[in-house]
Amino acid sequence: MRPPGWLRRRRRSARAREATGGLHAFVVVRYSILTSDGTGYSLANQLDQDSYREQLFAASRLHAHERLFCGLTLPSLAGQQPPPDPSWFTLLVLTSTELPDAHRQTLDAALAPHPWAEVVALRPEAADVGQAVREEIRTRLAHRREPTTYLTTRLDDDDALSLAFFAHLWPYVIRDLVGFAISPAAGYAALVDEGAGRLEAVHELDYPKAAQGLSFVNRYDPAADAFAVPPASVFELGNHDKVDRRRPTILDARRRLYVRTFHQASTQHLLKGERHRKRYVRGEPVDLDDLAASFDLRALR
Repeated sequence: MRPPGWLRRRRRSARAREATGGLHAFVVVRYSILTSDGTGYSLANQLDQDSYREQLFAASRLHAHERLFCGLTLPSLAGQQPPPDPSWFTLLVLTSTELPDAHRQTLDAALAPHPWAEVVALRPEAADVGQAVREEIRTRLAHRREPTTYLTTRLDDDDALSLAFFAHLWPYVIRDLVGFAISPAAGYAALVDEGAGRLEAVHELDYPKAAQGLSFVNRYDPAADAFAVPPASVFELGNHDKVDRRRPTILDARRRLYVRTFHQASTQHLLKGERHRKRYVRGEPVDLDDLAASFDLRALR
């Protein structure tokens, strides 16, 4: 069945804009951000400041997140088709100036081969992700001669996107949809065997408005130094479960576009324990071999 005429026209428009460099995609990953006021992060909200810092920077937690970021999250971005290039793609890894030196060095080394990736270190007293992303977008698009329609996408440091994620979402990155949120409403839940350093099991996961891969379309005009709509990025839309109350939201479940991992060092497991994992692994089990064409799981097999 052919897509409707309006969508075919938008797809042609998106391809034309891509050819002229009029589009951009930003992926934003929060990587162990420490905030002094304990706002905006589930771990910070439920612990006192000392306990929050201790758990956030615990060696076991940092090592677990390093393994997943380097073995799952980053390969899922590097393997996108078409291949990421600074002309159309930027990965912003937001971390803390307080991240222990050894772990910061590991992070820098992991990103070094990728010219489209950058670490942005935030001070605890100024750890405003929305504002930081806004300034990074402005800095990267200000030099362009024409307005740029762009996408911002959320991704946790222990999750992954389908290798076809941006090819699938690119038709939505058009001027007519500026101000719309895009929710990839279907993905996979992956259980991680931390002792063995591999994926233990994968299940289908249907979760509209999930944080994984949640995206937002906007437009920046460098001549006016202005964003078309006030939320500069997806991180200014508030709680992901309520995104449709803030902006019109498109739910797209045609393909499973993300992997969400569950492991003992995840923030939600630290807060809620085993009951949190059980809530999300009720879907149909999936053979890992069936995911090979869509996700780079080689490091965790």
